[in-house]
Amino acid sequence: AQFNVTTRTLSRRFVSALGHGPIHYLVKQRLDIARKLLQSTDLQIQQIAEQSGFGSATVFCRNFKKEFSQSPRQYRDSLP
Repeated sequence: AQFNVTTRTLSRRFVSALGHGPIHYLVKQRLDIARKLLQSTDLQIQQIAEQSGFGSATVFCRNFKKEFSQSPRQYRDSLP
């Protein structure tokens, strides 16, 4: 309503500008936050999931593995 366009039009413009939809963009942003937390803190996976905006650790781990081809724990263990 603020932009005076339909949801569908806004979504198409988003895809046109960024190459993927708003939900995919949001998930990628959350995963980037989570990756930084894995690198810089000793927080538990559940805490990282919550702080990065995921509804549960299960959803977080599923999305993390899909994006980075390894679990959050494997990622953390591979850090120097």
